[in-house]
Amino acid sequence: MVKMKCEHDYLRRDLLSRIMLVITIVLSLITIYQIMRHLLGGSWAAEGLIIAMLGINMTMTFSQGKEITQLQVEMQHLRHDVDSFKINEFGSFKTHVEKRFDKIETRLSMVGRGMEKINYHLERMEQLPSRFHRKRA
Repeated sequence: MVKMKCEHDYLRRDLLSRIMLVITIVLSLITIYQIMRHLLGGSWAAEGLIIAMLGINMTMTFSQGKEITQLQVEMQHLRHDVDSFKINEFGSFKTHVEKRFDKIETRLSMVGRGMEKINYHLERMEQLPSRFHRKRA
């Protein structure tokens, strides 16, 4: 449910942005038309044209600022997602490696016990009287 609300909010903001863009384009076209008429000898006064161009400039500046802010917020969310992914994946990798090391440690301890048994038997063989030892060639 929450996701649908977020998508709905995004679509509403996107629709509002598009409407503002259309209004800005229409006002820009009207201003360009008035500039052409002024150059050819009529229509709005120069002050009116300058104010209209400043309005268009400010509208474009604020819309670009909004887009930059939105991209920064999305980038922060992306960084958070990547960081949490790294932490989660590293955690599972760490668990996997720890299990492998535990198995290796178990095997090494078994080998160590086997070596102790062999060493014990070799010591006992050395303690036997010489008549039981094999003669080496």
